[in-house]
Amino acid sequence: MNLPNRQRNLMVGISLIHAFFLMILSYFLLNWYFVHWDEGELLQFGPILKKLVFNIEEKPPAKELMFINVSNDNQLVDFFDGEIFGNEAITDRSKLATFLNMLSETNNHKAVFLDIRFDLPSEHDELLQEAIDKTEGLIVSNHLTEGVPNPMVINATYGISDYPVVGGSFFKFQYIYQDTIKTVPLLMDEMINNKSYRMGKYFLREGNKSYFNTFLSDLLVRPYDLFDREDKYWYADLGNLTALDSDYLREITNDRIIILGDFTKYDTHETLLGTMPGPLILVNAYYTLSRGLNRLNWYSLAYIFVCYFVISLIIFIPGDPLEFWLAKISGSSKIASALAGFFSYFLLLILMVLTTYLIFSFLLNILWLTFYLYLIDKLVTFTYKKTGIIKKGNPEQASL
Repeated sequence: MNLPNRQRNLMVGISLIHAFFLMILSYFLLNWYFVHWDEGELLQFGPILKKLVFNIEEKPPAKELMFINVSNDNQLVDFFDGEIFGNEAITDRSKLATFLNMLSETNNHKAVFLDIRFDLPSEHDELLQEAIDKTEGLIVSNHLTEGVPNPMVINATYGISDYPVVGGSFFKFQYIYQDTIKTVPLLMDEMINNKSYRMGKYFLREGNKSYFNTFLSDLLVRPYDLFDREDKYWYADLGNLTALDSDYLREITNDRIIILGDFTKYDTHETLLGTMPGPLILVNAYYTLSRGLNRLNWYSLAYIFVCYFVISLIIFIPGDPLEFWLAKISGSSKIASALAGFFSYFLLLILMVLTTYLIFSFLLNILWLTFYLYLIDKLVTFTYKKTGIIKKGNPEQASL
């Protein structure tokens, strides 16, 4: 494309500014919990390609985690919601207290996380409280109602285990709510790895490091790893563990992160890699944070900026060969031409997202970016035609 040097330099400068703008726009899209379901299906390709096709992932060591299912060990308690008296099934707190008492005899575990409700009272709460007080490194799950943590019948260190669900599916995890209310995965990272997080003006902060507060979690641990993998993680029902010999229990819990929750029945959500129990979503959010996958990495930021700069050059310097080729093979109609322009940016962003995820485990929202890039491209083309930069009727030629 023949353009005067002054005009070309101006377009390059505008492209640089636009690339910075796209970085800022991407920040807001990443921190926005919403992911359109069509985009969710699109984002599946990154994890599927990396994890299931190329088998590129570093799972947590099998000896580091222990999963205990509580969905088969229940008790009935009375409840009254202001209008109706009834019964509700909760985790058997007598069995839970027995297990924690056995665990606290040595406290040789790394951490204990109870993804269990404690909003309704039971006859075993005093017994459970005594066991909780003796168990080191314990965090319990809680939820927010209208932005306020729910009251609990036990006294323990708790974190929020809420996460945004769009159309019944989980995509992104938020680590701190309202700048001060911390979630379970964040508290786990603080306790296990001796860190201290706070919410900065724009990013989650830990020392001099910055992290995205809302992020697409890397789903390292999946149901397959609990039930079907040859070297699978330690998994058992709560009731079976309470019947074990104390010495053997001490051996299998040594230096492990122990997660208790519902892995089989009611607490399940759709994710990018299929149905997943809620406790596993929290575990994956922990590893995403502890491994720094949501940390601001200058290498990944530089790569994304270069990609945005190239895309901006395509927008602001007349003549998009990819759009021209797509329009040529799709036909001469106006609809085909419009779709060619949209899909040229869509394909470029797909390529950028896949390479970014394969290299940095970093997933970007691209659906809204595609619409924006297509619209700005049409606006720029219209402006160039009006000013004579592009000769009418031939978008591939620039006038001198």
